[in-house]
Amino acid sequence: MQASEKLWGAAANAIMAVAQQRGLEYGTHRALVNAARQIADEQDDDLLRSKMRVGILAAQQFHSHFYNRTMELEDIEYDRPLVHRYVALMLTLLDQE
Repeated sequence: MQASEKLWGAAANAIMAVAQQRGLEYGTHRALVNAARQIADEQDDDLLRSKMRVGILAAQQFHSHFYNRTMELEDIEYDRPLVHRYVALMLTLLDQE
């Protein structure tokens, strides 16, 4: 359960870093997710945009799982790499305004 929240935390912190550089609001959960979507939508590459959208959805699932135990083991195994890749993608956007 702790790992689920840590995955969400990694994604959230990556979003905050990029959002802060771009002057986007990220102070609430809703604002953070909206910033993630906006950042994804700004990408010129459809595949990258799609990967980013999938990544934030996977991260949100882990956040929900921490509180509600909503995921099965197979979902956790499948979605964990999606969040790792999402964080890596977000970090490549730092200083790229």
